[in-house]
Amino acid sequence: MKKAKSEAAGAAKYIGSFLNCRAPVRMAGSENTLKSYEIAVSLRLAFLEEEKSAAGPSLCWNNFSRQWIEGWIGWLKGKRGCKPASCNVRLGSPRALLKHAGEHGPALLHIFIRNRP
Repeated sequence: MKKAKSEAAGAAKYIGSFLNCRAPVRMAGSENTLKSYEIAVSLRLAFLEEEKSAAGPSLCWNNFSRQWIEGWIGWLKGKRGCKPASCNVRLGSPRALLKHAGEHGPALLHIFIRNRP
């Protein structure tokens, strides 16, 4: 359990630094872009909470596997009624987050590389 809490804290740290440091400075051209990243992260966390509540901690790097990303896209289409274009916009956020985590935590780079299309 201690490892799960440590991993969740680490993931939360990267999400925070992504939203508060990287996205505003290096990626966002407007406030709307930043808002889009925030919404995507919130939707991702809502999906993980819903899907993983009985299976353990929802915030861990294993939940960024291709299988979980595909499940999230299905959830966005099915439960949220998102169109393919909206799903593609939302998909950019976890990709950018994983790239950010890999750049700042080289031990996490394999997650980004493994899940690239």
